Amino acid sequence: MGITIASLVSLCWHERRSTVIFLLALMGVMALGLMVPDILNGGRRSHNIRYFMPCIAGLQLAVAAWLNRHLVMRRVALRTLQHWRNGTIALLVVGVLSIAVSSQMENWWTKSASKSKHHPQIARVVNAARLGIDTDELTKRDRFRQIQAIAAATQAETSNTGSSSTSNLTRQIAIISDETSGQILSLSHLLNPNIALILTPVGTAPAIPPGYDRIFIYRSSEALQAAIGARDQAEIVPVTKWLSEAVKPSTPPTSTPG
Repeated sequence: MGITIASLVSLCWHERRSTVIFLLALMGVMALGLMVPDILNGGRRSHNIRYFMPCIAGLQLAVAAWLNRHLVMRRVALRTLQHWRNGTIALLVVGVLSIAVSSQMENWWTKSASKSKHHPQIARVVNAARLGIDTDELTKRDRFRQIQAIAAATQAETSNTGSSSTSNLTRQIAIISDETSGQILSLSHLLNPNIALILTPVGTAPAIPPGYDRIFIYRSSEALQAAIGARDQAEIVPVTKWLSEAVKPSTPPTSTPG
């Protein structure tokens, strides 16, 4: 924050007027265009960092101009110049490390974590269920083993495509939800393409085609869960955060008279 403020102050005092107007317009128009409607109407657009990319680009240009101005100064002590060089190198190293760490994370603060932080775990559970893997063993502590098991089973499914053994490997899975389409799209990118997504208006239980082995419910309203439970006589069992399963009671085997 301190570097950003110092860069903006230096920009206004030392750069050409046209440069100042361009960068302030680049940052201010986008920021105000998102924040003012949210303040007046209670929206949430300003919570998404991707909408502020022009503003971020302007801040980066301002910081670069500030560093460049101090690195090319001639009438300055050699030790002071060396401090600026070391600070610039440290800033670049921190930026590279941040990119390296965030690229390996399933969720990051720039990726709307509040809306999608549980999606990787949900996708692993549902994908594993399709491949017949025991979902009870899927915990966060076993994430690496989860990924290995799902990848191995997916490879087996792909290699057996067209053979009779494929039907024995996979299960027919459906996910029901009355959540917004944006949330569903975010999750769908992580799911096996053969998993069915059944979307419905809030509180309305959709007609489920026959043939599905397991029915999951994603971020549903209480009205939808109650409607599914009452119509299908199913118990709604929590599986993980934001994910439940509609489990029908098993039918006891009928005994034949001896």
